[in-house]
Amino acid sequence: MIRVLIADSNPTTREQMRSFIASDPELEILGLARDGHEALQLAHHHRPDIALLSADLAVHDGFQTAEYLEGVGYLPTQIIIISEVDSPEQLRRAMRSGAREHLGRPVTRDIVLSTIHQIYEEEQRRHTPVFAQAADPKNTCRLISVSGAKGGIGKTTVAANLAIAIAMETGEPTVLMDLYTQFGDVAMMLNLAPRKTIADLSTLDAEEVDEQMLEDCMMRHESGIRVLSGSTTPVAIDSLNIACLENIFALLKINYRFIVVDVPPMLHTTTLYVISHATAALIIANLFDISTINDTRYLLNALQGKYISKEKIKLVLNRVSRQNRLQVSDIEQTLGYPVEAQIPNDGVIVPNSVNQGVPFVLSQPSSPVSQSIRQLARSVAGVSGGDVMGSAAAFGGQPKRAGIFGA
Repeated sequence: MIRVLIADSNPTTREQMRSFIASDPELEILGLARDGHEALQLAHHHRPDIALLSADLAVHDGFQTAEYLEGVGYLPTQIIIISEVDSPEQLRRAMRSGAREHLGRPVTRDIVLSTIHQIYEEEQRRHTPVFAQAADPKNTCRLISVSGAKGGIGKTTVAANLAIAIAMETGEPTVLMDLYTQFGDVAMMLNLAPRKTIADLSTLDAEEVDEQMLEDCMMRHESGIRVLSGSTTPVAIDSLNIACLENIFALLKINYRFIVVDVPPMLHTTTLYVISHATAALIIANLFDISTINDTRYLLNALQGKYISKEKIKLVLNRVSRQNRLQVSDIEQTLGYPVEAQIPNDGVIVPNSVNQGVPFVLSQPSSPVSQSIRQLARSVAGVSGGDVMGSAAAFGGQPKRAGIFGA
């Protein structure tokens, strides 16, 4: 049964609404209220599914009453306001007050009953497992951009290992995307040879690129992640267009839980598009020299509030060691951001990993540099220690080592 509260200060129209509701065997009248105050009392005591409120109620009008009912938070009541005037302004007032529907008089029995049933069914659908799963933030795709103010700071190394670490920590489908169209190194670091790339897709009309075409452009890494390269030969970054990128991300979000994008260190329409749409924008810096920090400060000033909110920006310090000339606390004070992660400097594991095309989170999973990346992965993926899904062994153990020119 759908439980209905009727509130109307006019006895004639209140009786009319009562007769409408009583004619439907699936509806039950909880009570009749003469003013807004009485309607609130009845709603709190009986928790109706639907409240029919006249806009011109005494004491509290229908809009005020709707606001009070909506503001409570714990009532299941969905509100329908009925006004003497059916105008856009009355509809806007009803929506602002929290009502689900606005009806203008004169109203017929069929309109009232169909509106009640429709609103009730919509609300019930919100409590189904299918709706809960679709609305669960844990099931939404996260776009993680990895960028920095200049080259040579280890950004691509971080992006490649981070994408694999996210897949290891979550067990969720993950894509690593290389936005470089000139000399991108993601494929090399993973010992992959791309055949089709984003640059190939950008030559087509955005509407032509479908899910299967995108899958054909992606390579599967032995860790389980998919990799989408920017280009096999150097082309201008202007060859990529926003329409193409927007379609690519829309298609990827259908089947993938995490998208990690290696973003070139430049302010361009394509790089700014990716960063502005990111769930988390990782800005990589190091403690080697003042110029890197100064350039990072300029980058943060250009991005914050104009393309992405401050809370989405995550400052990551790479190659941290005791020999660094700068201190972490000084960097935090200068840039105005807390350091999200510190990745230790390792002059053996990291270069060997790059040269062999084997990510160190797989080849050296217990090393401090790998553990720092996995901790960063847990942070940006929003998982706790108890949610960890995998390990290097679960992803095939020690990966096959390869030379710089392939297997």
